[in-house]
Amino acid sequence: MDSSTPTRLPAWQFVRAPAPPRESEPEFGQQLRRQSQGLVEAGVGSVLLVHGTFLGNDVGQWSLLLERFSATAARPWRRTIKYFSDVLTGDRGNFPPRTLRLWQQAIQEAEVPLRVDRFCWSGENTHTARTDAALRLLPLLAAQSRLHPQKLLLVGHSHGGNVLAVLCQLLAGGEQAERLLQTLEPLYRRGAALRHLWQQAQEARKLLQDHEVLKRLVLVTLGTPIRYAWPQAVHGQLLHLLYRVPRGEEPESLQDFRRVGLGPLRVWAGDVIQQLGTSGSNFPPGLFLSWKMWRAEGALSRLLDRDDSWWRWPKNLVRGSHWPRAGRLLVIDYGKSQRRLLRGLWGHAAYTRLRWLPWHLEQWERWLRGLGQQEPSQDESVAAA
Repeated sequence: MDSSTPTRLPAWQFVRAPAPPRESEPEFGQQLRRQSQGLVEAGVGSVLLVHGTFLGNDVGQWSLLLERFSATAARPWRRTIKYFSDVLTGDRGNFPPRTLRLWQQAIQEAEVPLRVDRFCWSGENTHTARTDAALRLLPLLAAQSRLHPQKLLLVGHSHGGNVLAVLCQLLAGGEQAERLLQTLEPLYRRGAALRHLWQQAQEARKLLQDHEVLKRLVLVTLGTPIRYAWPQAVHGQLLHLLYRVPRGEEPESLQDFRRVGLGPLRVWAGDVIQQLGTSGSNFPPGLFLSWKMWRAEGALSRLLDRDDSWWRWPKNLVRGSHWPRAGRLLVIDYGKSQRRLLRGLWGHAAYTRLRWLPWHLEQWERWLRGLGQQEPSQDESVAAA
């Protein structure tokens, strides 16, 4: 990374989000049906939504400990934790059941062959949690690919986007993928449930590679902190959405964390959480602090994020490490309603708000229709997210 805001960004566009209709208005349902049909016409057969940090189903990764003894014992814990996170947050930075229910209802009314699901993972702010999520995502992705031979749209909010980055690294193969697997394997040797998960993930990975599913993936990240690398193979299939507030009428002067306005509960930098989540912001790995977990966390840090150390975090905040370097970038201003700290979760909640879902689908559809017109990426084989 450069010591300042990078001068060379991927192809990007600035847009102001319009005032969306209320969910109770007929226009909302009409737009949702129309945009769902547009996704199908753009070649998408399945959509999978992946939430971000602190909104998962395993606080402290206790389920990993329970799964050493019984997978049955871990399931109620995961369901209970996720239920409360859905109730407390709703659609602020989360994909609650209500979002899926309304979207699936619109799909049925539009009579289009589109499947929408969500993937829940622990949500812990560690490398081990995100790589564990990528492993658990492999079998689900294999099942989806068999059901839908069309494009698979994977949407990751916050660190959910970094889960997708690890997933793509595993599917891309090569030396990086082998090192990741060697680092993870010791965590899954103990306990029948964990060994089964490891075997299932390996079989799914081989199946996905044999069928070249990586070529069918299209990936969208929503406010994802810039942490992990994306393989060259997906650079042309990758779209990032970032919330930023321009200075005055000049979209080019988009604000970074170092220029945060301290007005009355307003943050002029847009998505502050995305910037705070830069390298060095990880938490310790789990509440059952086993030696294997600490060792894996350190090894994954070296493999996935070379700048990941807590003493570098303050420097990373102001060094321009908040901008993507691969794929395409859509910079969005969601308006004044998202510039308040609590209501907008420091600018991190807008991406998943239900009222903006039809408009987001429209942006994804436009990007998908233009994929064949993009020029090949000239970046390195692996570029920062």
